[in-house]
Amino acid sequence: MSLLVDAAEKHQSGDLKRAVGLYQAFLRVNAEHAEALNLYGLCMHELGNFQKADTLFSGAIKCDSEKSEFYQNRGAARIDMGKTVEALADFEMGLSHDPNNFRCLLEAGRISIDLQEIDKAIKFFEKAFEITKDNESAIVGLSYSLSLRGLQKALEKNYDGAISDLKDALKLCPETWEILYNLGNAYLKSGNYQLARDHYEKALELNNTNVDLLCNKGIASERLGAFSEAAAAYKKALVLDPKNNPAAYNYSLLLLKLGFYKKGLNLYEKRWETREFKSAKRQLNAPLWQGDNDLTDKKILCHAEQGLGDTIQFLRFCTMFDTSKTTVFVQCHSDLIEIAQTMQLQAEFYETGSELPDYDFHCPLMSLPRAFKYRPDSQKTMGPYLHPCRAKKEKFDKIFGPRVRPRVGLVLEGKPSHVHNHFRSVNAVDFIKVLPSGADYFLLQKELSSQTKTFVSKRSDVKDLSDLLINFSDTAAACSKMDLIITVDTAVAHLAGALGCRTSMLLHYQSDWRWGLETKTTHWYSNMRLIRLQRDCDWTNVYAEITANIQSIL
Repeated sequence: MSLLVDAAEKHQSGDLKRAVGLYQAFLRVNAEHAEALNLYGLCMHELGNFQKADTLFSGAIKCDSEKSEFYQNRGAARIDMGKTVEALADFEMGLSHDPNNFRCLLEAGRISIDLQEIDKAIKFFEKAFEITKDNESAIVGLSYSLSLRGLQKALEKNYDGAISDLKDALKLCPETWEILYNLGNAYLKSGNYQLARDHYEKALELNNTNVDLLCNKGIASERLGAFSEAAAAYKKALVLDPKNNPAAYNYSLLLLKLGFYKKGLNLYEKRWETREFKSAKRQLNAPLWQGDNDLTDKKILCHAEQGLGDTIQFLRFCTMFDTSKTTVFVQCHSDLIEIAQTMQLQAEFYETGSELPDYDFHCPLMSLPRAFKYRPDSQKTMGPYLHPCRAKKEKFDKIFGPRVRPRVGLVLEGKPSHVHNHFRSVNAVDFIKVLPSGADYFLLQKELSSQTKTFVSKRSDVKDLSDLLINFSDTAAACSKMDLIITVDTAVAHLAGALGCRTSMLLHYQSDWRWGLETKTTHWYSNMRLIRLQRDCDWTNVYAEITANIQSIL
């Protein structure tokens, strides 16, 4: 045994080559000595010969399969060999023989994270934390794994679960700005803007130069109505990183909401460099028209870029071209072609994705205001620029029959898949219940929730027209037969406005930039009135105003 003692002493002193020779000499006589095989394996691991170490640890395990330490050491060697799955199996086997093996717990937790088995990682780190509550590796490992699970829950839109995990992670590592940032994001997504801002501010105390933190603080502040604070956050982010396109884009939306159109429209072009829009940016074989090039004897393509409502709203700018000098091509969604052709515009219309003739310039529809230097305070509100087709009007005349009572069109639900639908839709059933009698109500949207459909089917004074609305030309004709249209912020709202229909639009206090802040009218549509939900989400004022609007036509 003295030979093994000598080998261990040389090993401990760092004389690894002498130690190797002594281990080999001992094992030639004691080939199945488990501890000697283990120590020799540790020596080879230190020398970087991981394969040999693996073989020696396997030999030790063969000799003594109950020793947790041997599995621990082989797992460590296999980590260095890149065999993470096998390593995890070793650490788990080590824990089966000694549940309190601290190193096995830590390493198993780390590998589980690498393998994206987060729940398993949390269990390992929780056990390690129970054993030693002041060990930094256990604390950080548990905090990190809880953070990862929280982020995963946030991606799944389980914001309550995300907040719970992230709060637990923060208790362990309270001075970690990343956790504060992620917790702020979870609060932001859940609609708790005050707590979101609070956590962003705490994170900024630890890292005041992170542009993502500043940008998200700007969003939270804006949602709280603290516009100066939001602007300051966006501007600081842009000072730190002038090429930060998300910050520029968010700042542009705030400027536009506040009415600063010149600077806002310029910054709005940064949208194409954000993750949200980058994939939608078209690569076209013509330069972008920005208002500077003379279009005399030129051809320009104006193309849709975002939603149907956006397209309807910004089609108006196509009428600003002098078509006696310039050839205009308009490309948009097939559902809009027929109604778009009713504009007073000499242009050729094409469906999105269709083959186009040659053109000299192009411009996305929502870049046209910038190119034309649009300012709401210097230009008159444009009157109706879309018109219902005669044949479609006659179709609905037959469907509706003689007018007996006033007709009110309703659009109460936005598209469920829309990222901001919770800021747009109302509870249709609750809303319909408070509508005054004496009018006939018509649902003017193609998609309805099953709950709304069931409820409406039991109401004789509410008609579902969804099956009759094939495209927006049908919807336009139906809108033209209404005495009043009540709508949330959807494509039909823009259609009704563009047709010049008397329209009341319901707006969440977190409304889109184009509706400004507190006004009851809009420069976009002359016959539209805005009814704004108060910040406390009290619908009393909304119901009262809607009732008054309906009663005015009875």
